[in-house]
Amino acid sequence: MLLPGATDTIGLVTTLPGTYSNGASTNGPSMLDRRALDSQLNGALVVDSAGPTAPAADRVFVLSLWEVPVDTTGPKPSVGRTVLAINGKTWPHTERFAYAVGDTARWRWINPIIDSHPMHWHGFYVNVLSRGGEVADTIYKTVEQRTAVTELLSPSSTRAMQFTPTVPGHWLFRCPFTFDVSHFLSFDLAPDDVDAGGPQRGEPIAITVVNKLRQPTAVHWDGIELQDSYVYGVPLCCGRDGKLAPPIAPNDSSVAPCTSPRAGTFIYHLHNNEEH
Repeated sequence: MLLPGATDTIGLVTTLPGTYSNGASTNGPSMLDRRALDSQLNGALVVDSAGPTAPAADRVFVLSLWEVPVDTTGPKPSVGRTVLAINGKTWPHTERFAYAVGDTARWRWINPIIDSHPMHWHGFYVNVLSRGGEVADTIYKTVEQRTAVTELLSPSSTRAMQFTPTVPGHWLFRCPFTFDVSHFLSFDLAPDDVDAGGPQRGEPIAITVVNKLRQPTAVHWDGIELQDSYVYGVPLCCGRDGKLAPPIAPNDSSVAPCTSPRAGTFIYHLHNNEEH
């Protein structure tokens, strides 16, 4: 135990190359027992192979969580804000990287926090060079390496990855958990969401369905009270006497007019050969 204001020195002998982490806890001996605020008490330890070859120019990333208690005076819902950080920074303050097409980028990722995070690449696949945990790091031979676009970093796990950009553009890399990207959990207090302009109760709308399949199909509107059963989406059943709605042919379209008398959330789905 390290008391407030105290210092200590820890010595170790590195025997195996790999990507490792270190951390501290204010409430228990195990990394998995740590609170979110303890996730800032961590760091990276990269051990390179011995020899005359210069170490690769790897970028090292450490995940952490910033935790802010519930603010009951702020906008609703009143939630504690737990913000995912990478190297101590949150969006939009995280780093931007500039690579040229054909460059080789090597990244090492460390997750010393108590939550799992699937880290996802937009645009490119990566070669997974190694996969580690609390006590060891398995470095894969070239024939053992696999490609991935999403890597689940469980607590105390590490990864080493390499990729080559193949096309130009601005590409995102992130954890796709909705909890980690919700604006309600950001440091800047977010106002309540405003309706983005969807149809309102009593407002006439028209929904166009375009069939780009290779076979006829139809779309059924569940719970939406269409005023004309002809476009209700059950082929050769719905319609009027002498005029039943056919399925929508390939490369054709159909328009469903609607003025909904009630508010709600409804689903729509295919209603023709669903198993296929």
